[in-house]
Amino acid sequence: MGVNLKSKNTHEDTKPVIDGKVLLRVDLVRHAESKKNVVHLPWIPEEELDTLTAAGQKQAEAIGNFLKDKGIVVILSSPAGRTRETAKAIGQVIGFKTGYEVEKAFASLRGGNIRMEIRFHGPGARSNGHWDRIHCPEGGESLSDGEFRATGVLKKLVEKFPGRIGVIVSHTDICAALLGYPYAQTE
Repeated sequence: MGVNLKSKNTHEDTKPVIDGKVLLRVDLVRHAESKKNVVHLPWIPEEELDTLTAAGQKQAEAIGNFLKDKGIVVILSSPAGRTRETAKAIGQVIGFKTGYEVEKAFASLRGGNIRMEIRFHGPGARSNGHWDRIHCPEGGESLSDGEFRATGVLKKLVEKFPGRIGVIVSHTDICAALLGYPYAQTE
């Protein structure tokens, strides 16, 4: 099991290996600018807020241009409209024939306005290999809950696409959780 998460703007033609296993390289993309992320009128319906702005559409296309010709084999998106629009634009620009797949595991944390608090125990260390649990509303999720569900899908992708490159379009909280994953490599 292992996932190679890249944050540097490079795409080498090597197959990363950790503990003797060929890894999947994943480019994490936080969705492009949505109407929800900019100042908006309070009476705008929620479903309209979950769409990209004109600037967000351009951002998604720019990401697609960056990823073009990099050998992407899979694009996964959270179910949110803004992530699906971002994934669709990326796929269209890179000429990805199969489009993208929606994966519930990459949805933002449940529970409304969760106070984002990430506490580490020492530089680069995590408590017992997991994020510290944050306080969240009844029925909500912590960052470690999000990490658990997202990495479950990543483990399956490693088996399905060893040595290949995938794109995950998600949200700030899930991207943060995945960057903290033990096999994540950030350069």
